[in-house]
Amino acid sequence: MLIDNESYINSALLSISVKEVLNFIRGKLDTTGLKFHYLRIGKASPLLDQLREASKGLEITWEQYEAESFAEFHFSESYADFDGALINLGISDENAGEFRQQFWQDFIWKTKDMPLLLAIVYPDTTTFGSLSKGELMEALSLIRLTDRPFELFENRDDVDQQIIEWLSSLSSIVHRIEREPEISEEN
Repeated sequence: MLIDNESYINSALLSISVKEVLNFIRGKLDTTGLKFHYLRIGKASPLLDQLREASKGLEITWEQYEAESFAEFHFSESYADFDGALINLGISDENAGEFRQQFWQDFIWKTKDMPLLLAIVYPDTTTFGSLSKGELMEALSLIRLTDRPFELFENRDDVDQQIIEWLSSLSSIVHRIEREPEISEEN
């Protein structure tokens, strides 16, 4: 069952504390303790080092995974512990159809009960054979993606800053899983 954007936002807003609402209104967003899944698919240019550098001091954790295709990556229950995902796609005109099927079958449907922020990075449009933002929306059927907020980012020089700003701006209004603090056993 897909969650429409309005009910998703309403349920996310109900889970926000008064402090977070006030900080959001004042422009002071709580970006502490965020944990993001970084998945590099195919022959995408590496981006993780730039993201870690850009998010220094924001207490953002990035966990890196790489695979040749979505089909080769297994999204386990631990995936629910992430606040969002960044998928760095090596997509082109040649492999767009294959990516669409894998994107839906091996990513969206397997994570459908785990609404998360989703950032998708696609190759620079100056590269031969790359897709534009509109072509990527169509190629991956992103118009059908209604259960989570998402944004597309072209892999350019300042993409790391754009991604950090987008993730940070949504961090206070998107439901984050309440993680239990680690308790050490006392002897």
